[in-house]
Amino acid sequence: MQETPFRQGGTVYREGDASDCAYIIASGSVAVSRAAGDGAVPLAHLHAGQIFGEVGVIRDKPRSARTRSP
Repeated sequence: MQETPFRQGGTVYREGDASDCAYIIASGSVAVSRAAGDGAVPLAHLHAGQIFGEVGVIRDKPRSARTRSP
């Protein structure tokens, strides 16, 4: 396990990126969205203690959404 800080507004991963790890939010929050036309559709807002990115790792598939630190 490795701690990786992200600054506010920073992207954790983008749709289509390789799924090479999962994340646990130690503090703060993460916004999850999916591209739609010229914009993005919000899917979820995750908080400390929640896990994300695990589905792509388990299925060995590219990322299906974008995640960023709001």
